[in-house]
Amino acid sequence: MSSEDSKTAELQILLKRFVYSRTLSDDQLAKSVCLLGHIPANDEAVITDTNRAIIHISRLPIDPTDISGYRSVKNAQINDCYHWGETFLATTTGDRDCKVTLLYPASKKHLNKYDKQHNYVTIIETPEMYQSIVKPYIDFNISEGSINWVYNILSGQKEQEQVKYQNSNFLAIPDMKWTDQSDLKSMYILLLFKDTRLKSIRDLHTCADLDLLKSIKVDVQKHVLKQYGDLPLNKVKLYFHYQPSYYQLHIHIVHCDNEVNYKSMLLGKDCHFIDTVIDNLEMNIDYYKKCKLVYCLNDDSELYKRIENSE
Repeated sequence: MSSEDSKTAELQILLKRFVYSRTLSDDQLAKSVCLLGHIPANDEAVITDTNRAIIHISRLPIDPTDISGYRSVKNAQINDCYHWGETFLATTTGDRDCKVTLLYPASKKHLNKYDKQHNYVTIIETPEMYQSIVKPYIDFNISEGSINWVYNILSGQKEQEQVKYQNSNFLAIPDMKWTDQSDLKSMYILLLFKDTRLKSIRDLHTCADLDLLKSIKVDVQKHVLKQYGDLPLNKVKLYFHYQPSYYQLHIHIVHCDNEVNYKSMLLGKDCHFIDTVIDNLEMNIDYYKKCKLVYCLNDDSELYKRIENSE
């Protein structure tokens, strides 16, 4: 059995064993649903930290309760807890073609990210809070293996066939959200920094960091966008998130006309455009070490609980 056949068989088996619990989100605009359940190891009937599973189904305007199975999985890929591929979704009205992503075993952080039943609160993070609360949380988060999938890509172990460009400083790879790469207006590319010292924009505080950001703009135009019909730089948005969803510095490259992933691009969702970051560092190279950063947190997230317990 080939490596691709093995991945396909594994994903097919996991999807078949998935036991639905509830719907985490149902986004009709993005045509996607996110389902919570578990994949029992010993016929257990309840969700635990070791059997929790989350399935994200994209480009599918459908009632989640109509889903009855997953058939004919193909083009499967696996990186750490992430499994994804294409499948025919069995429903009460017939089979539907879609892309499916399975997170298994899914962590509590994954659950907090996708569950829309929680409330969000605004955090004003001071430099002191970052040093005493947030940085220790980041270190703990990494030690728990939450970004092993990123390290797998950076080390060349996984998803190398997807990498569109890389040099000594970064690599560019399509995000799983970009389900139809023939549609440029839905472009969504991740630019992953290779320097593991850089976890978030808080770590940008040297002249070398500033020069790197400036060079990235040139490289994105010259090497990444050139692969997509010489798309001009002013047709994409380059931005960071803070707080990011994972702690290896990365930039989102998204087409300006992308409406499907609009939620990720709103300023209210803690976006920091690369030009603004460059400008701030030019004014004060220690800007992100000294400034307050405002963002929203899920009130059931581990970081929020740590901040609350410190007060």
